[in-house]
Amino acid sequence: LADGYRCVAPVASTPDDEELEGLRREHSAQRAAGTTFHFLMERIAKDGLEKWDEKRVRECRKAVVALLRREGCSERLLDRAVTAILDWAVNTISSQVGRWILKSRSESWFERRISGWRDGEFFTDIMDIVFEEGETVWVIDYKSSLKANSDAEQILDANRAQIERYIRTLSDQYPGRTIRGGVFVPMTQEIAELHPEALAA
Repeated sequence: LADGYRCVAPVASTPDDEELEGLRREHSAQRAAGTTFHFLMERIAKDGLEKWDEKRVRECRKAVVALLRREGCSERLLDRAVTAILDWAVNTISSQVGRWILKSRSESWFERRISGWRDGEFFTDIMDIVFEEGETVWVIDYKSSLKANSDAEQILDANRAQIERYIRTLSDQYPGRTIRGGVFVPMTQEIAELHPEALAA
């Protein structure tokens, strides 16, 4: 080589770099899958459960792919996310608890946004689904996951503060009404409810 020049080998990615990139892809895929699943559930509920069956859900594959890409899902995890979302949706419309959540009601809201002041600070809560069932107001948060953990009680415990906040917010909106809240896990079709005694603890 001429004077003043030297050969420099390309810097290889370290295991840490590769691990961080993998985590980034997992995070983006998880977030995109959750958003897309929420959208599909809202669409099914607004159309009416009677208009949806497994065949129609499976026919949404191209639309689900487009939504995932729009939400930034990694291409490496795209097929996995699409398959998971369609499976969750089919299981939801086929299960008793899933159909109960999505059934037509005169008072129900998806992605309900409530803002206000609490403890001297401004807040905004966005709740996946809120509906009235008799004299009770329910708030349900979807907790989908591309990972193996699908234990509803563990997921509820990890998100307890969030559900507590939603219940307190709705208690202010509906004084004197019974407010119940929990998480819905589409992987297992289970609801884990935050019991009143836990809220008071």
